[in-house]
Amino acid sequence: MFKRLFLFLTLLLSPLYSSYTLQSTYMYENHTLMASTLFPEIQDDFKLLQIEEHKTMFRLRSDEIVERFGEHGITVEANDERYVTFIKRSPVDTEALEQALHDYFVEKLPGLVIRTVSVQPRSYTKALPEHYNVKIAPKTFHRNSGSFYIVSSDNKKYFFNFHIDADITYLLARKDLARKELLSPFNTLQKVEPFNRIRALPLTSLDAERLRMRHPIKAGRTILVRNTETLPQVRRNQRVHVTVKSAAVEIQFTANALQDGALHDIISIEKSDGRRLRAKVIGLNQVEIQ
Repeated sequence: MFKRLFLFLTLLLSPLYSSYTLQSTYMYENHTLMASTLFPEIQDDFKLLQIEEHKTMFRLRSDEIVERFGEHGITVEANDERYVTFIKRSPVDTEALEQALHDYFVEKLPGLVIRTVSVQPRSYTKALPEHYNVKIAPKTFHRNSGSFYIVSSDNKKYFFNFHIDADITYLLARKDLARKELLSPFNTLQKVEPFNRIRALPLTSLDAERLRMRHPIKAGRTILVRNTETLPQVRRNQRVHVTVKSAAVEIQFTANALQDGALHDIISIEKSDGRRLRAKVIGLNQVEIQ
């Protein structure tokens, strides 16, 4: 019994019974494609196929690849991939494009800590144009992999795939947060995890400005930027310092704010005698009448 169990475990753990999953695209440099081109961890390597020297892209049915691996006792899953595309690796320097992607992601997601950025042409490219503009779609930063393109001075487009390896820091509600509740380290919690995909822009820090909740959320939920709003410089029913400026004189007094106001907003205020005026918010609890 123990002998049979040992034999079963040996077969199960053997490379002959290893299982792999095909990707839709693979890059190659040598026109002789080995099994390790697809799966570098394979120990007993073998020639998979030969691509003609003049070709820079080659497509093969996934079931043919599965069959060839099966002949060597290796199980390969095709999943939904009907074809696999092999693209010759382009001899171009993508460092400037990688930096452009890095700067773009950090600008859009301040809580992102990037380890590596990889960029690869979607088709074989011998050289990049001398002058070009990088074009990135608006929601590209929602995923750690995708595509973008550049446009040369003669209006030719070059398409690239990219992959970002990074961690993202964002804020969770430490407790149930009510509408208009001021955010602070006491009611929020930082979380760090590998960056893969986001559905909406998360709040990454409280450093920039004072924020309060626009909508209530439950404890443990991710705080999204759209859930918050900047705390008004002037808040309704608070006393404000009013400055009245004219060519010859400047008058100051206090009044009651009748509505919230962000910087440069025009709000209504009420003097102690009940008279209502319109004033511009110029600072924290400060308004101006000109």
